[in-house]
Amino acid sequence: MHAPLQAVLMTILNTVYISTFPTRTPLADLLGTPGGDIAGSGLSSGNPSLSRFAIEFHKLLQSPVLAMLVAFQAILTVVVWIGIFLAMLRCRHATLEYRVWTIYLMLVSLFMIVLAAGGEADVRFRVPVVPLFAIVAALGYFPVARSPVACES
Repeated sequence: MHAPLQAVLMTILNTVYISTFPTRTPLADLLGTPGGDIAGSGLSSGNPSLSRFAIEFHKLLQSPVLAMLVAFQAILTVVVWIGIFLAMLRCRHATLEYRVWTIYLMLVSLFMIVLAAGGEADVRFRVPVVPLFAIVAALGYFPVARSPVACES
């Protein structure tokens, strides 16, 4: 490896990219509209820049339906990450079982995301991890209820 620091930085940036950005290309292909990526022209095809983001955003706005679907996907992503954050906060005062479920699922999810975040990172690689993220988010929004205390008569 000629540039280990750059490889680590690229992996970190691609991990954030895979974890947060919505999927556009399959939706654009399904709708038959512009706004998807041509191989090597998307947001993950080089160093991050505002000009590339502006170009991709302009392509997205060419189709109102695609823009709505991507906005919906972005809102769902934010909701899931808020749930994950709440689950992690609850781990400090939760039962051992809750902590094991939450931390185990997050570690497996993050491991899979980091593995997919190499030089060929694409948002579609997040798909296998989304159910795990959703379970952790559900644990954040709906924590496990404590077992009822038996009443003595």
